[in-house]
Amino acid sequence: MDLTPALKQDAGAGGVRLGAGKALMACQAALSLVLLFGASLFMRTLVNLESLDPGFDRENLLLFGVDAARAGYQGAALNDFYGRVQQRIATLPGVVSAAASMHLLLSGNSRNKGLWVPGYTPRPGERMHVPVVPAGPSFFHTMKIPLLRGRDFSERDDQGAPKVAVVNEAFVRRYFANQDPIGRRIAWDRTKAYMEIVGVAKDGKYYSLRSEPPATVYHPFRRGRRAVGCISK
Repeated sequence: MDLTPALKQDAGAGGVRLGAGKALMACQAALSLVLLFGASLFMRTLVNLESLDPGFDRENLLLFGVDAARAGYQGAALNDFYGRVQQRIATLPGVVSAAASMHLLLSGNSRNKGLWVPGYTPRPGERMHVPVVPAGPSFFHTMKIPLLRGRDFSERDDQGAPKVAVVNEAFVRRYFANQDPIGRRIAWDRTKAYMEIVGVAKDGKYYSLRSEPPATVYHPFRRGRRAVGCISK
């Protein structure tokens, strides 16, 4: 019996299997290199982000969310609840300061509002909208956000008090050409009550570590439905 044709056929099949195996190994090696390169880039990006200064002190800082309305608190009772919680937390051993805000910093959550700055002429096509951060008393002190001029919010900035605001450096550069804004007034639009600027906060990456800080307005947090607690230890 002549086995030559069968042997040749088996040899050919073995060559195909060997070629396929080499191709699979090459693909696996290439995929491993791609994954290794991707992991290296990820680690480098993570290290770079860790080294960035966000504009506030991340050390010894605790953030948490509260929605007292879900427990049935409404109106004045809601305000009283948040006030009592903040006061009790501030007296705990090891707590340096406590404050409340509407949004978590670097959470990606923010809201923009239309702005009117008396004396400022918008450029053609310029949108007069800025991010807004509602913040409670001692917010800047608790978050260790440097105030370059003026003061922090306090308990006297309640609903019955004249409206006030703190702006950041980017806001001063954009709307006041780096002139001292303390005492100047701004409004959300021409029909709203004025807010007096009482402080200038250092720029910080409060919305994204990758983007430059936009012109931002802080105003007193009126303790609405939800709140974010900030504790400095």
